[in-house]
Amino acid sequence: MCIMHTSPSMESGGFSDMPSVNHSPRTLLFGEIPLFAHLTQDACAMIEAGAVVKNFPKGTIIVTQGDDSQAMYLVLEGRLRVYRTQEDGKEIALGGLAKGDYFGELALLDPAPRSASVMALQASRLALLPRGHILQCLDQQPELARNLLTSLAARFRTLTVWMTDLASLDVYGRVARFLLDHARDQDGEQVTEPMTQQELAQHIGASREMVSRIFKELRAGGYISLRGRQVVIHRRLPDRW
Repeated sequence: MCIMHTSPSMESGGFSDMPSVNHSPRTLLFGEIPLFAHLTQDACAMIEAGAVVKNFPKGTIIVTQGDDSQAMYLVLEGRLRVYRTQEDGKEIALGGLAKGDYFGELALLDPAPRSASVMALQASRLALLPRGHILQCLDQQPELARNLLTSLAARFRTLTVWMTDLASLDVYGRVARFLLDHARDQDGEQVTEPMTQQELAQHIGASREMVSRIFKELRAGGYISLRGRQVVIHRRLPDRW
């Protein structure tokens, strides 16, 4: 386990206008973040030396599509939404992030503008790792570089499956696949992460009305129930709708 100490606000790094910095020591469980799995204490200490921990209120746009890529982010607490905005203003949901997740790792390899926006769905705490600092760590820590390549490969495979589903499955098939992929065991029940029907529809490329109709029939059949913005899956979903 490594102890992360926050650093002063990085005026030169473009973070001076960001939400408040937490200056108290913070324990970061690297075991919850695959990118830092199996690193030595020395490697952890090197990474933490340049990290900045910041608090973001609910509704804060943390990064905006098209922004310069200056850092990668680790989610210490909270829940985030990732989305793209099309030229007509329509938003396409790309997924959610929670404690232990990270984003912005592409900035480490390619300084191109951000490909998506990220918003805090609730009060969140993130650790920022400036691009220059983490690149230096990659040069000196081969295990970190290998972990990064493994992470990128896994995300590419996920993207490939998602694009295949989008092209080959009907709307019901995409809804069912999304629910199954995002369900986690909670006290013996399969429960999805919190998400509105509109966000789900945006993620799978469907209308909210169609998702609502599918939910209504799945609820009537006893397949699912709603718990706030979470979906509880009670039994195997039908193959067809």
